Amino acid sequence: MGMQLERFPQEGVAAYVPRNVLTVRTEGEGGVSFATDDGSMVMYLTGYDNPAGSGSLEQRAVELLRPSYNRTVTYKSIKPDRIVVSGRQAGDAYYSVLTADGDKIIGVSVIWGNEYASLGAITATFAASYSGRAEYFEENPTEVSTGLAALEGERIGRFILPKDEPKVIVLAGDIATGAMLDLRRALKARPDATTLLLDSIGGSVNEGLLLAHAVADRGLATYVPADAGCYSACAYVFFAGKARAADGSLGVHQIYGDGVSVSDAQAVLSDVLDALAEFDVPQAVISAMLRTRPDQMHVFTDDEKDLLQLNRGSIDRANLAAPEGASGGLTVMRKNSTAEDLASQRTERILTVREPTKWADLMLTNGFTARMVEAITPAILGQYPSATLPAGARMRILFGASRTSEVLIPYRVSLYTHDQDSGEDRHMATVALTDRGSYVAGAEPRRIDFPTEDLPPSMGGKSNRAKSN
Repeated sequence: MGMQLERFPQEGVAAYVPRNVLTVRTEGEGGVSFATDDGSMVMYLTGYDNPAGSGSLEQRAVELLRPSYNRTVTYKSIKPDRIVVSGRQAGDAYYSVLTADGDKIIGVSVIWGNEYASLGAITATFAASYSGRAEYFEENPTEVSTGLAALEGERIGRFILPKDEPKVIVLAGDIATGAMLDLRRALKARPDATTLLLDSIGGSVNEGLLLAHAVADRGLATYVPADAGCYSACAYVFFAGKARAADGSLGVHQIYGDGVSVSDAQAVLSDVLDALAEFDVPQAVISAMLRTRPDQMHVFTDDEKDLLQLNRGSIDRANLAAPEGASGGLTVMRKNSTAEDLASQRTERILTVREPTKWADLMLTNGFTARMVEAITPAILGQYPSATLPAGARMRILFGASRTSEVLIPYRVSLYTHDQDSGEDRHMATVALTDRGSYVAGAEPRRIDFPTEDLPPSMGGKSNRAKSN
C-alpha cells in the first residue's frame, strides 16, 4: 500500500496515506485529498479550530448525521472527543472520523467504490489510528524499541538474525505492512532457522496472519522470552509455532477497526478463527480474545498458561532466553535520556516512596506528561483502588522509544507495597501499553531484587525479592 506520512501544514494535521494507491494529491481550502487515478477511491484530511467551549465537534457531528437523499448511515459512534460515522453515499461506501484534540479537530474521511472494497476498509481502519496533530508525527518516526531489539545481528525490517545463532530469527517490534516479505528475506538469509523469538506489541491483523501461516508451514518453534511480550496480532504468530513457549507476557483482544463495515470485520474475524483452529488453539483462549475489548488486553497468567497448555513441545530455553547482545540487567534512566540515546534497548527506573505520596504526582515529577497519567489512571485504579502510595512503596517503570516523538515513553508501570513485618515487596498493579496506544492491565514483570537503601529509615532491612499477590 505504500503508507506514507502526509501533512497539511495550513491546519496543522497529518495522517498516513496509502500513496501507492492514492496517487493524486489535491490541496484546497481547509483540507487536502488523495485519490486514485480514476477517482473511485478518495481520502480527505482536514483540520478545524476548536476553541474551548465552542461546541465545534458537536456541530460537525450534526453535519455528518444530517439526513440526505443519497446517503445512509449504517454505523455511528459519538463520544465527547471522537465521532465515527460510516455508511453508503451515492452507491459508494464511506467512513468519517472526527477527533477533538485540544484546540484542534482532525477530520479523516475515506470514500470508495465496490472495486476498492477491501482496500477501502483497510485504509479506513488505518486512518482511525494514524491521524492527528502534525506535531505528533516525525518525518522519520523513531520505531518502537523492544527488549530484544538490543540484539546484535543483521536486521531485515523488524526481524533480527542474531550473531552466532544460525538457527534463530527474532521479531522485535510492531507488525506492519511488509512484515511477511521481511520474514521471507530473513528465512532466505537463515535457511537453517528453527526458532522464532517474539517481542512485539502486535499491529496489522492481516500481516500477523500471514506471518502465522508462514511459521506453521515452515514448522518453526516460537518463543517469548522472560521480560519480552507478545500481544494482539503477535499472538497469532506465537500460536502457529510447532513447539511454543511463553515465559514472557502473552496477550489477546478483539480485532478492531472503528466504523469498518460489519461484513469486512466478519471476514477478517473468520480468517483469525480459522487460523486459530488450524493451530489447535484452545477454545478458552478464543473466548478470552472475543470478550476482551479492543482497548483492553487479556494477558495470560502463568496458571492460565499451564491450565490451557499454551506451551507445547520442547524448546531449549537455556540457549534462547538471553542471546548474546541482549540487555539482561536493569539500567537507571537519566532524566535527559532520549529515544535516540537508547533506541536499541528498553530502560527501567525504580522509584521508592519515602512518605505517603499520590502516584499520579510521582509520575508527573518523573517524566510523565499529564496525558500519559490520564491514560494510565483507569487501568491502575482497576487493580489498586487508591490514589496514594504508602511509605516504602515502589514504582517500577519500563521506558522505551516512541514512534512519534524523540522522548522515551512508559511501556509498562508496576506498583509494589512494602510490608515492614515480613520485609516483602508485594506486587499490587501492572499496566502495559498496547498496540492501540492505550494502557491496560498487564501481567507482573519478572521479579527483581529491590534496593533497600532507598527505604525510609524506619523500614530499613535487607534486599527483598518482589512477590505476587
